[in-house]
Amino acid sequence: MINTIFNLCNTISKEMESKNYTNAYNEFVHMLDSIISFRNHEMNGKVYSDDDIAIVLLSLKEFNFDNYSKAIEPLKIHLYTLGKFAEKLKANIKPQYAERYQTLFLDVMTDAQHVLSAYEYIIALKNYNQQLGKFKACGGIEPIKPLIRAANIGRNPNINLFDRRTMINSVFWLEQHPDIKDLPFRDLRPHAAILIRQALEIMWRNAIGYYRIKNQNGDTLKQFTQIGWKFINQYKTKDKNTCKAAGTNNLWSIIVPVPIKTLEMLNNWCNNFTHEPWINSIYIQWFVTEQLWRVTQPATFNGHWTSLHGNIQITGLKYMQYEFEQYVARENHKAFVDWPTNRKNQGAFVVNEGKEPTAKDIRAIRLKQAKINICNLTKELHNECIAFFKLMFCKQ
Repeated sequence: MINTIFNLCNTISKEMESKNYTNAYNEFVHMLDSIISFRNHEMNGKVYSDDDIAIVLLSLKEFNFDNYSKAIEPLKIHLYTLGKFAEKLKANIKPQYAERYQTLFLDVMTDAQHVLSAYEYIIALKNYNQQLGKFKACGGIEPIKPLIRAANIGRNPNINLFDRRTMINSVFWLEQHPDIKDLPFRDLRPHAAILIRQALEIMWRNAIGYYRIKNQNGDTLKQFTQIGWKFINQYKTKDKNTCKAAGTNNLWSIIVPVPIKTLEMLNNWCNNFTHEPWINSIYIQWFVTEQLWRVTQPATFNGHWTSLHGNIQITGLKYMQYEFEQYVARENHKAFVDWPTNRKNQGAFVVNEGKEPTAKDIRAIRLKQAKINICNLTKELHNECIAFFKLMFCKQ
């Protein structure tokens, strides 16, 4: 099956070079069917949740291809997601747009070959290790260690300054393009990550209900663009797959539609692209966009449909807003929360607003913030001590 997919990639490339785009489209659909069939055969009915997938696909750590036990499960998740993306593509692409799909075809073929060659290698490596064990125990012909199959299609994963200049100009003068197929899709598509990052920032800001974080002069503090997310992540409950954050003495809580761990992975992945742009596999880019839809999907509360926010619920809004103010002050004592006049949030369903914090509540919240400060200071002191000893006693 892998040989068939690689051969189809060659055929599609030749058809595109000859500008036989309809033939290329038909072969591409054939390739998608082959990917889906191979995925189904290898999964044997196993299904992964989006949260399982996020832990692997959105991780910034690489895994060792030479360790079968550690590599096989992540590779299966990559193969599973590639198959899901193939299903999505097959349902949405149209033959009349075949010519504009050239970059899409190339991206999918490149990433499919990378996943399949790695998967093929790790399976062959398992068989090699078994044969090697028999050889060492019983003798005979020593097995040959497998090599990873070289991809015959590829793309440059870097987005350099010239690429950016062309992309920015193309976006600004979008109406002037005589043909959509001439747009730089390779460079444009990955930048959805920046829009997702902004969407997440807006989502948390709207959920908590603040307008911005400012200094004493009224100037917006740009380093606090993600303070809403940091606040929610700080107060998440300890369950592994928790979808809930809760404040001091459970005076407030917020429930989100996906595990906070998944949101953390999504946020970190988008941040990484923002600062270190790199063209990730197209099926990973697709998975990230799907997660934003999942997080922001409108919902029905008490029989009332709302499209202002996703399925986010807050209990004890006033308590939460007060604790958020204390959290911001802990981060920077010169920072202030700029609230709308009525402090009404627009990004969550408020189960109840709660009462104004009492003096006892305020003491409890401030005590918790003090404990967090002490914990952070202890960690910083520990790190400084380690850095000092490395500087003084370790050879350069």
